[in-house]
Order: sequence, then C-alpha cells, then structure tokens
Amino acid sequence: MPLSNGAFKKFVLTLFWITVVFIVATYSYYRGSVFTPYHGGPVSSAKHHWKLDHATLLTDGGVTFHVYVDSGVAAEPSNVLEAALVDISTGLPVEKWTSSTLSALPKSAFSNDFAYQQIHTGKFGITGPVGAQATIRLPSAMPSWATIGQGSYVLELTSVNGHVWKAPVQHP
Repeated sequence: MPLSNGAFKKFVLTLFWITVVFIVATYSYYRGSVFTPYHGGPVSSAKHHWKLDHATLLTDGGVTFHVYVDSGVAAEPSNVLEAALVDISTGLPVEKWTSSTLSALPKSAFSNDFAYQQIHTGKFGITGPVGAQATIRLPSAMPSWATIGQGSYVLELTSVNGHVWKAPVQHP
C-alpha cells in the first residue's frame, strides 16, 4: 500500500477498532453479558425452532402454511408429531392432525424451497432438518359435511420435545 508509516498505523488501528466493536456488539446481541445481562439469544443451536408464516385456511377445511427450520442441532432433524387448528376465542382445537396422519401425508403435500434440505414425512410425523423451508398443505381432517366458521384461528405445531410453534391463520 502506498501509505506512510503513520497513515498505515492509523489505518490498521481503525480496522482493529471496527473489528472489536463488531465482535462485541454481535456477542452482546446474541448472548448478552457485555452491556446487558446474559440471555439465550434469538435462536439456539441446541434447540430446534420452526418459524411458521403465511398460514391460510382453505375452503375445504385444510390449511396451507410456509415453514422454516431456522435453528437446532444440524446432526438431528426436528420432528413434528402433531398439528392443530385452534379457535382463538375458545382455545379448543377445531381440527387436529395426529402423528399417524402427518406421517401419511403424500409427497405432493410438501413444496420444498430447496432440493438439498427438505421437509418431509417421517416415521413419527413431519421431519425437518435445519435450514429446510417448505410450503405444507394439511388436508381437512373433518367430515365432508362439516365446515369451519369465520372465526380467528391459530395453527400450532407440536414437536417430539413438546415445543409448540404457532402462526395466525388467514381466511381465503
């Protein structure tokens, strides 16, 4: 670099302090204990997390939603054992998909965003490795004569560890 010794020293010290501020700020954001008390951070590498969005109630009583497994142990996929459409006003499930129902979903129920990390059916329900994203369609579990009212609903997915992830459901 065509810099004098003094200018080079200022350049290096500037880069050093930018690096220190970036590392300390990032650590403080994810773990705390620098400027704030320690906290677990927005995501955990030890605990799976499914981010649900775009949940929509279909006219036949089924539900479609987009899901992203955004954290967890990379060596082991996360398993969802149960899904439920819950009426917010009563807190009771209107529809429920059990482990056996979820594990029997056809491949056409999954529209994966990536070819290399895919959410799919497993022995105990829906299986998703870290980094997988997909749009999933859950068929109606209700009798053909039953209908779902125009209330407010939330979709809940329950994992093998008992973790519950929720998303508000939109009407078509």
